[in-house]
Amino acid sequence: PYIVNHITFSGENSFTDSQSEIFNIDDEGFDLQRVTTTTASESHPVWSPNGRKIAYLSNSSGNFHLYVMDFNGSNNRRIVSSIAVGDFDWSPDGSK
Repeated sequence: PYIVNHITFSGENSFTDSQSEIFNIDDEGFDLQRVTTTTASESHPVWSPNGRKIAYLSNSSGNFHLYVMDFNGSNNRRIVSSIAVGDFDWSPDGSK
């Protein structure tokens, strides 16, 4: 199994707005990076089993939908848009 050496969390960015964003920090508590930069709220980040992607919820289109992005915040794409998403997880091989 792939071992992710970063901690990912969502929290409010008090310097710019009160919306929650997604951040990565290395496992030693250094190198804090904001990986989402929208005016929407992003939350509930979940790493893929291979450590390459992060699934998360965002209300960038008004309602909360499931999105996936690369670990560094690039290549965001909406995965589920027609149903309400609450709890979610990756397939064991990280492909879904």
